[in-house]
Amino acid sequence: MEHQRMNKRVEVLIDVELISEKAGVPVTIKSKTRDISAGGMKVYLTIKLPKKEEMAVQLLLPNKTTVTGEAVVVDSPLIGVVGDKGQDYLYETRFQFQKMSAEEKQKIIKYVHSAENKPPA
Repeated sequence: MEHQRMNKRVEVLIDVELISEKAGVPVTIKSKTRDISAGGMKVYLTIKLPKKEEMAVQLLLPNKTTVTGEAVVVDSPLIGVVGDKGQDYLYETRFQFQKMSAEEKQKIIKYVHSAENKPPA
C-alpha cells in the first residue's frame, strides 16, 4: 500500500530553533529545515535525537513570518559523515508538529502553497 501525505511538502531551507528541556535546563539547537509541510519538517543535525522527544519549535519563514509550536521526533537515522575530517555524524531528523495552533499551521500552508507555485529562477 502506497503512503500518501496529507499535507503538501516543499523542499526549502528555513531557519529553525529547537528547544528541549534537559534536567530543567533549556537546550537550544539552531539549524535549517530541509523540507516542511503543515504536518512536520525534516532537519539535518549532527546529533541524534531520541524518538518521541518533544521540543519547542520556532521557524522563521523566508517571508519573515515566525511560526511557533511544538514537535515530536519521529525518526533520526544516520545518513552520513560531515566535517573537514569526517568527524561529525549527520542525522536526518524528522519531526511531526503537535501542539501547534491552527493559525500557526495556516502560516505554513500559505508559505508552502506560495513556494510551490513560484516559477523557477
